[in-house]
Amino acid sequence: MTRTFFYLLYIGLLFSCRDTSDTTGDDAIASNLSGKLVFQSNRTGDFEVFATNSSGTGITNITDNTSDDIYPSVSLNGKKVAYLSYREGTPNIYIYQNNVSTKITSDDSEYSVLQISRKGDKAVFIRNHNLYVMTSSGTGITQLTYNGVDTANYSPTFSYDDAKLTFTRNIKGGNSDILLMSGLGGPIQNLTDGIGDNLFPAFSPDGTQIVFTRNNHISILTIATKAIVDLMPTDSLRFNGYPVFSPDGNTIAFVTNRTGNMEIFTMKKNGQAVTNITENDAMDTHPYWSE
Repeated sequence: MTRTFFYLLYIGLLFSCRDTSDTTGDDAIASNLSGKLVFQSNRTGDFEVFATNSSGTGITNITDNTSDDIYPSVSLNGKKVAYLSYREGTPNIYIYQNNVSTKITSDDSEYSVLQISRKGDKAVFIRNHNLYVMTSSGTGITQLTYNGVDTANYSPTFSYDDAKLTFTRNIKGGNSDILLMSGLGGPIQNLTDGIGDNLFPAFSPDGTQIVFTRNNHISILTIATKAIVDLMPTDSLRFNGYPVFSPDGNTIAFVTNRTGNMEIFTMKKNGQAVTNITENDAMDTHPYWSE
């Protein structure tokens, strides 16, 4: 159920593009997003990148054009936002910095889910179901995984020191696992060992834990022991996904449809104090925090 929903949501994002024309001068005045939570929302008609305070106040439209801008992530210092845009018809990766969005990819490859590094100097992304990394200027593209058509890698995330990656791997349509890659292209460890359906991993700031979704529950995994704590054991009938730690490690932002549509909620690391911070009729997803 969880895996099916993920693919449906992903396909829906790909085909919700309203206009394939390139738009210039479309970015809001938001040169430094320090302390903000970036996310994507279709509240203006198509998907755009927004930023908000952790309480949900001060929402700012970062991109504003007639095509979908999706999968936003922000460097830790708030100075760079990476996202995927369909403004030229095919998906390309853009970097938003100093009020300007710059396309850093220039071919017809099917770029997909991406994340900027915490330092803002690299970006990891998916192409043809494999992981790649490049500089945030678009140079030095390096393939990190070499899996065949039966294996899909997705949802890559940098650790806070940019030394490791965590991501999800699905083989032949079975359960998805959370994997840990030491170094960029280094040894890979399976952290969930085929138990449950595991999606959307993200590191804690100290690098010792990963927050993720298992069977529609937000859970925390301790890397050293593989011990897992379920933060919402009674909420299995709703979608809960895309969790991410705040830079201080005390709060988790995540996406849920428990109110009837996709909203971004926050909660404490122990699962308490659950709060809706984007309460509206639009689809709000893919939160990511700066410091």
